[in-house]
Amino acid sequence: MSRLALYLLGPPRIERDGVPIEVDTRKAIALLAYVAVTGQSHRRASLTNLLWPEYDRSRGRAALRRTLYALRKALSGAWLDVDRDEIGLDPTADIWIDVDQFHRHLARCKTHGHPATEACPACVAPLTQAVALYHGDFLSGFGLKDSFNFDDWALFQADALRRELEGALERLVQWHSAQREFEPAVGYAKRKLALDPLDEQAHCDLMRLYAWSGQRSGALRQYEECVRVLDDQLGVSPQEATTELYAAIKAGRAPSPPSPGRLPDLPARPPFLDREEPPEQPIFVARERELARLKEFLDSALLGRGKVVFVTGDAGCGKTALLQEFARHAQAAHPDLVVAGGHGNAHTGIGDPYLPFREVLGLLTGDIEAQWAAGAMTSEQARRLWHLLPLAVQALVESGSDLVDLFVPGAALVKRAAAFASGRLDWLTQLEELVQRNAAVPGDPTLQQSALFEQYTQVLRALARQRPVLLALDDLQWADSGSVNLLFHLGRRIEGSRILIVSAYRPAEVALGRLAAFPWTPDSPDSRQRERHPLEPVVNEFKRTFGDIEVDLEQAEGRQFVDAFLDSEPNRLGDAFRATLYLHTRGYPLFTVELLRGMQERGDLLRDAQGRWVQGSALDWGKLPARVEAVIAERIGRLPERLRDILTLASVEGETFTAEVMARVRAIDEGEMVRCLSETDRRYHLVSARGVLRQNGQHLSQYRFRHILFQKHLYNSLDPVDRVHSHQSVGKALEALYAEAGADIAAVAPHLARHFQEAGITEKAIDYLRQAGERAQRLYANAEAIEHFQQALGMLADAPAPDAQTAWRQETMTRLHESLGDVLEWTGEHDEARAAYQGALDHAPTGDLVWQSHLHRKVGNVWRLQRQYRAALQAYDLAEGALGQVVPEPTPAWRQEWVQIQLERMWLHYWLGQWREISELADQVRPAVEQYGTPTQCISFFLSLATMLGRRDRYTGSEEALALCQTALAIGVESENAGEVAWARFVLGFNQLWYGDLDEAERQMQAALAQAEESGDVVHQSRCLTYLTILYRKRRQLEKVQHYVSRSHAVATEGQMLEYIGMARANRAWMAWCDGDLAQAEADGQAALESWQQLPAAHSSCAFQWTALWPLMGTAMAQSHPSQATEYARALLAPTQQRLPDRLTAALEDAINAWEDDEAAVGAYLEQAIEIAQELDYL
Repeated sequence: MSRLALYLLGPPRIERDGVPIEVDTRKAIALLAYVAVTGQSHRRASLTNLLWPEYDRSRGRAALRRTLYALRKALSGAWLDVDRDEIGLDPTADIWIDVDQFHRHLARCKTHGHPATEACPACVAPLTQAVALYHGDFLSGFGLKDSFNFDDWALFQADALRRELEGALERLVQWHSAQREFEPAVGYAKRKLALDPLDEQAHCDLMRLYAWSGQRSGALRQYEECVRVLDDQLGVSPQEATTELYAAIKAGRAPSPPSPGRLPDLPARPPFLDREEPPEQPIFVARERELARLKEFLDSALLGRGKVVFVTGDAGCGKTALLQEFARHAQAAHPDLVVAGGHGNAHTGIGDPYLPFREVLGLLTGDIEAQWAAGAMTSEQARRLWHLLPLAVQALVESGSDLVDLFVPGAALVKRAAAFASGRLDWLTQLEELVQRNAAVPGDPTLQQSALFEQYTQVLRALARQRPVLLALDDLQWADSGSVNLLFHLGRRIEGSRILIVSAYRPAEVALGRLAAFPWTPDSPDSRQRERHPLEPVVNEFKRTFGDIEVDLEQAEGRQFVDAFLDSEPNRLGDAFRATLYLHTRGYPLFTVELLRGMQERGDLLRDAQGRWVQGSALDWGKLPARVEAVIAERIGRLPERLRDILTLASVEGETFTAEVMARVRAIDEGEMVRCLSETDRRYHLVSARGVLRQNGQHLSQYRFRHILFQKHLYNSLDPVDRVHSHQSVGKALEALYAEAGADIAAVAPHLARHFQEAGITEKAIDYLRQAGERAQRLYANAEAIEHFQQALGMLADAPAPDAQTAWRQETMTRLHESLGDVLEWTGEHDEARAAYQGALDHAPTGDLVWQSHLHRKVGNVWRLQRQYRAALQAYDLAEGALGQVVPEPTPAWRQEWVQIQLERMWLHYWLGQWREISELADQVRPAVEQYGTPTQCISFFLSLATMLGRRDRYTGSEEALALCQTALAIGVESENAGEVAWARFVLGFNQLWYGDLDEAERQMQAALAQAEESGDVVHQSRCLTYLTILYRKRRQLEKVQHYVSRSHAVATEGQMLEYIGMARANRAWMAWCDGDLAQAEADGQAALESWQQLPAAHSSCAFQWTALWPLMGTAMAQSHPSQATEYARALLAPTQQRLPDRLTAALEDAINAWEDDEAAVGAYLEQAIEIAQELDYL
């Protein structure tokens, strides 16, 4: 395809392969400029509003079609990506845009590790290139007389670009001045002054430059020009400092030029890269076809077609080696490509939330020394990742603040960032503030997994705008469900980015599935059936969406691999040997490699005088092992006894193990152990170094078996008694090492739980499972948290119960059940959550009344979420009864629990429409709230009062309710609780909507919506979207209504919120009525009423049925059904409905009375009511 070039900096110009293209209409140019600069596709409705704001919907769509036709004709049908709903540029097309290139040049300077206002030697070229592109203001001389929306957007873009140009010119002036290169400095200073001739400081800068370059007369003329411009434009004289500078230059006393100074350089590379290069990479042969396939995927991603692809094959077929070799090839071919990887863990798997993606984010934020030292990456890869650090930090601060301390440790990141930065940089300061804020304020408990996923996505997309990104994820058959879900989220959101994710897994492992979470009981935790592996539906969906995205190594040519591997070293092994070897191994890589190594070690293969491998006379093919397992057994059997003992112990820790743990258990010096393992790596190729973790001076040297089959063979060689003792020793050593290092032991809690469980130390195993579950909760890895808590409960149920442990057992059982219930409630498993809370109640200590009350209240909250209000009320009664009637000296915990029960009752009464009960209860609880309530309880109390007033006044809005909302919001902001702030903003906006302050209502609810989307709170999103739709409906902003009603219906459906599903259907009915589609209006309106009929009659959300009843009434009248319209009128005046304005109420009453007195006249009254409803924006 030809290349399209868009020149928008100056008068717009379009070229194809250097030849200008003529476009018939200005609107077509505007459309092309808009989609090009915004870099995304836009809905047709929004483009119509942008270019034809005065047109109605049908005229606007017709005008857009004509303009699109003209544009496609000019472009010969190329470069555009158009469908029924959206219009954009083809992401795969060759399109050059000067605005994009301008931004790319400036972005290169952001990675140099100095303040944004300075320049270093590496900045000069991109800054020069950027200002050279700027031939004039954005779309200079171009405008649309009848489209203020487009002109406003273009003006905003022009202002922003001018500011960026001004900054670039300022930095070039500083650089050239510091180098005493005054001629180019004068040129850039003139351009800067031309941007704002009233900038007196710019006049002074130019005067100095003229003076320093020996042009004294030029400096004096510049002063005269400054005087003239200020007098003509502002009627003022220059400031005293400007006049003094003029006098000094005139008298020959010009200020001295700056001394040549060293401006900031690129940051030095990290010290560890100055050490010798890590070990050479292993031999890689064959696989040309597979590498070529992966290269095709990468080439596509580099054009903006990001995607997820898969490498599949069973154990030992070369998936890991292929990923590593592809990464090396890709980096060699693309100097700006950034590569990072992560992997699943066979032993912690589901218990280590987001492990592959935590490893990826660590590398992207500069945590590279360990992998570089272990030979897992080249120095070039490490250098690229290191220089990515400031971009990654900026992306985290701007788009992924919740990922800090959840996916990447904040304190360690600050240390790396400080080591990178040469001074106090804005991005470093922002990171430090973020880490301090996270440490002071606990994580937002309302944050949902989807919000974390979106933040991770936005961070990757932000990086990909600066550098293309390749992620290599290995062993995903062992990944936790959270990682799989994150992969699925990324796969759907990176399609327009320069990101390729290559994921490797074993299909046989995935086909086996995993144990289902339910049905489950502590007494029979292993009775669960197996369910689909979470990766299976993800792979299937990606294949359905993106087509052939799999590289299957099982279908690779085995003979080609045999020949290529043999020829990786000099040899004289002929066709007969090669054919026999292939028949023996079928070209299976692991089998082939290990069999040949065994031959070399036994002397079946020898080196001749020239160092070439030749076949020995003792070789007997009939005596060779027939399976790879036998090859492994033979090789390990030939190890020295000491090495075999160390590796057997290492197999107990897992596929990845720690040298210091081995040293402690075997009482060997740590340095000697590291040397021993390094020798094992070099000589026997059974393990490989992964790197060194440093914690408060303590080294944790990580090694990994080169293949899990090695680890499994060694582990299976242990007898049951030795296995128990080994797990106990490894567990205690790991525990001690992490304690001495002051590290977060929860990070290894799943490992410790496994070791102590295998060792039969049940109490410790349960405690570490609890810690692992709580850590998974903090990471919003709900499936993993559920698994840990269930496993701990099952273990506790099976364990003997000595009298000495009764209290511990009771408390632990209660806490585990409660934690399990909390996660299940959050994930919407309401029945299971109640069962878990009931399990906690069954084991709760009899003397702990507050805890019992707390659990009964949680049961009530679940009933309330399920709209089982009678059961919820009974649970709250039990909660209050558990506290007791009279407590001589209540504790703060007792008081706060009592307050919380009353607050839950108030909200229950609200949903039942019982405002009098809320008022009475509020009078009782107010003193306790004011004296003992937490900030969250105070917010809940004031918002409950505000909603009570709304229900009492039938949602007409009042200043008293607004004041209560403002009080709650102020408390939320002060306490820095994002979830409560979002809730307070919504309730405030909700009340402002009915009070009539639509602008302020929109501002508050949009802010609440943004916070709800960031946290992933589906309930708050649904509420905000629903009432914003009504707000735009009242303004008759049809395009916005269409946009928001679609979003609100999707979110309400996801959250199973019938009340808001009904509202979305009602708003769809109104849109259909506006379009004249009476059949659709009636269908949607009836569907809305049916949704509400499934709720309790007094449910608060049922008070807004006018949203459906008015379109239904209008439809009934248009179809000449006055009797049906009259029934709708009666429903509108029901006391459970929102009070209508007096004029509207009177018109409806007249219509109802006319129906009873004179049916023939009712039509006129109903038509009058409809006219008033339209006038007042109800219809």
